[in-house]
Amino acid sequence: MTKAPHWLKIKSKEIYHAIWKFERSPLLIFFSMIIVICAVIFILKWGIPYTAQQLAQLLPEQTLIEVGNQTEQQLIAQTQPSTLPAEQQTRLKTLYEQKIAVGKPAKIIFRQVGSSMGMNAAAIPNNTIIVTDELVKISGTDEEVLAVLAHEQGHLVQKHSMQKVISNLSAARLFALVTGDLSDVVAASIAVLADAGYSQAFELAADDYAMQYLHQQQISSIHFSNFLQRVENARILAEKSQTLKMKNFTLNIDGKDRHLTETELKWIRLIGKFKKYLESHPELDKRIERIHAFNERANHRI
Repeated sequence: MTKAPHWLKIKSKEIYHAIWKFERSPLLIFFSMIIVICAVIFILKWGIPYTAQQLAQLLPEQTLIEVGNQTEQQLIAQTQPSTLPAEQQTRLKTLYEQKIAVGKPAKIIFRQVGSSMGMNAAAIPNNTIIVTDELVKISGTDEEVLAVLAHEQGHLVQKHSMQKVISNLSAARLFALVTGDLSDVVAASIAVLADAGYSQAFELAADDYAMQYLHQQQISSIHFSNFLQRVENARILAEKSQTLKMKNFTLNIDGKDRHLTETELKWIRLIGKFKKYLESHPELDKRIERIHAFNERANHRI
């Protein structure tokens, strides 16, 4: 709004002039920015997750099947057939159906993935759980695999995968609304940041589901903790191995070879910590602590 000229004969000229001055107040601009920032944070932290949760529950079954089938095909194309013995696969599927499945059992698919997916499992909206050979091999007992399947069952029951899709799309739209910019890079960045926060919440919710259900089936949640500890130990060994490789890494600059300096190693470690922050899963030690706390409470109630 521009300042009302002095020669303009309108009754509300003083009001227009007051509004003009108010709009140019530095204090108003500052508080307006604070209000917008707070509104965006509130929407990202509570508004979008709540809306995504409600919408995910309302999605037609056919939509979940179509999205899940496409995801399943993509994961199958990225992996190799399982090398686990057929007897072991059958035994694990039977134990899952007897002890973990709720209502309609999920389809369990074992696949070999090498380093792309690693020691992991994935819950897909079409009521499918893909389990990697690496996950089964690192586990110490069948109960540890069942604990992971209970965790994935929690993702399916609570429709976390569809909530993630809705949350990411909503976060990108919100960013575009506030800034007017939706370049590919910016949209991808805001989606990743939003997905990290929401996925960590989903992982903890799935952990809670698994602990509660395992307890009902008289299976100790410590099996889940033991599996996560194995994964954490494997990660620590991999990091130590990578650190040794970095220290011995040689750069070739202008035809001269030299090792990384301590400063360069420090920056690489800092980047690694930032990458860890963006990862979807919460830190394993935090999840292990929560499981032990739940197990202690459960033992006290017995």
